[in-house]
Amino acid sequence: MNDSNNVFVKDFYLELVTKKEQCESKILELEIEIGKLKEKIALYNNQLIKHSERTVFKPDYSIEENGELWEIRTDIEKLKTSTHDSSKRTEEFT
Repeated sequence: MNDSNNVFVKDFYLELVTKKEQCESKILELEIEIGKLKEKIALYNNQLIKHSERTVFKPDYSIEENGELWEIRTDIEKLKTSTHDSSKRTEEFT
C-alpha cells in the first residue's frame, strides 16, 4: 500500500511539474505576443501623430484616398483665412 501511495505521489508531482513548465512556457509566449502588440500600437500611434501633424501644420498636404474631402477642408481653411483677413482690412479702413 505504501509503495502504491509513493508511486501516486511521484506521478502526481511529475504531472504538476510538467504542467507548471507548460504554463511558464505559455506565459513566455504570451509576453512575447504582448510585446509585439505593444510595438504595433506604438507604430500606429506614431503614424497617427504624424498624420495629425500634417493635418494641423500642412493644410496643403494631399491625401490620395480622401483627396476630394481634403481639398474641401483646405478650401474651407482658405475661406476662413481670407474672411478673417478681409475683416481686418475693413477694421483698418474704419
